[in-house]
Amino acid sequence: MRKQCRFFLCQRAIVTILFRIFALTITKHMRKVIGIGETILDIIFKDEQPVGAVPGGSMFNGLISLGRAGLNASFISETGDDRVGKRIISFMEQNHVDTSNISVYPEAKSPISLAFLNENNDAEYIFYKDHS
Repeated sequence: MRKQCRFFLCQRAIVTILFRIFALTITKHMRKVIGIGETILDIIFKDEQPVGAVPGGSMFNGLISLGRAGLNASFISETGDDRVGKRIISFMEQNHVDTSNISVYPEAKSPISLAFLNENNDAEYIFYKDHS
């Protein structure tokens, strides 16, 4: 029985090492991940008081995670040429997401959302977007 356990542990160690080598190889040769979606600034409320503001959007959040993990990520989106848009773009760049495909519109305002958290931290959203 003891020999079987040692063999099993040895097999497990080999599989773990091979998986890590495979993961590193895949990461080195992975092509660019491109996402298309909206950018938005979430203003978060708790007990009817603002507690923070963070850039977001479902595709945006996924690409931020990939950029932080070191993958080559790029985002196709649009934003206004205002303080909110500049903050969103800066946040993406800080998290290693390529922003060269973000269209910045000079007369537009960037979209924002108000996220009201309840006692369970579930959010109810209200969205504001410039339609000009």
